[in-house]
Amino acid sequence: MKRRLLILLVALAPLLLFGGLVHADIAIVPVTANAHADIAPHIHGNYVVWQGYVDGDWEIFLYNIATEETTQVTENDYDDFSPKTDGNDVVWVGYNRPGGEIFLHLLTQNGWKRRGLGGIQPSGR
Repeated sequence: MKRRLLILLVALAPLLLFGGLVHADIAIVPVTANAHADIAPHIHGNYVVWQGYVDGDWEIFLYNIATEETTQVTENDYDDFSPKTDGNDVVWVGYNRPGGEIFLHLLTQNGWKRRGLGGIQPSGR
């Protein structure tokens, strides 16, 4: 019992000495401010990606933390889900046909290619 009390006092010592927890300045920045649902955020480096429900289907969005700019990566009439980024590229699943396809947006080249059953296909550029 005495040992547990000692451990508790040692754990609480910073609170007792400093009158509370010490917090660093933390900035909470809203990334989205819109009327549609935004879910599944993923962050890496200076980029945040998520899916947003727009005009009857899910689309992929990208936020650049350094420039504070948001880009709608997809704009189509089918659902796009599960966006991920490594800071260089964005990948997601697009259900443009049964089973869907995996799409790749190349951030460094500001373009995209889609990866599907037929391999990598040109984006039309």
